Amino acid sequence: MLSPLALSALALLIVNDHDLKQRWPGWLTGKLSDLAGLVLLPIVLQAVIELLRKRVSSAPWLTHACCAASGLGFVLLETWPPASLLFRASLGVLQWPLRALAAGERVDLVWVRHVADGADLLTLPALLLPWWHGTRRARAQNAGQAELVDGAAAQADARRR
Repeated sequence: MLSPLALSALALLIVNDHDLKQRWPGWLTGKLSDLAGLVLLPIVLQAVIELLRKRVSSAPWLTHACCAASGLGFVLLETWPPASLLFRASLGVLQWPLRALAAGERVDLVWVRHVADGADLLTLPALLLPWWHGTRRARAQNAGQAELVDGAAAQADARRR
């Protein structure tokens, strides 16, 4: 979650949604949020799963599954109206406490705005970034575990001598 890739995607999402879209509404700013979300979502999903499991995964399958689930969810969001309604309502509920805290008073629950656009599917290749990041992370994790095992074996051999 604290990788430069995840932090950059989060920063782009925030700046784009809260500034750039208002200043320059249009095709590009619409796609930037999709790109950032597709990079960030699989990373967040994997982090949540690892927190629930109470261990960091060294298997690339988890990264691949999170990327696939994110891609499928995005396709449904952009092509199936019930998925869009669920997204709008869910995100509205999640944002409500933050909006109430920021306002310092009671605020109404508001669904977020979402316009389904099949052209947004052009941003799906952005999933290659979290796939690459997670696969590289798993390889590094496995290499670190191998070094730990090799180091422990070397220590055991030294003790036997």
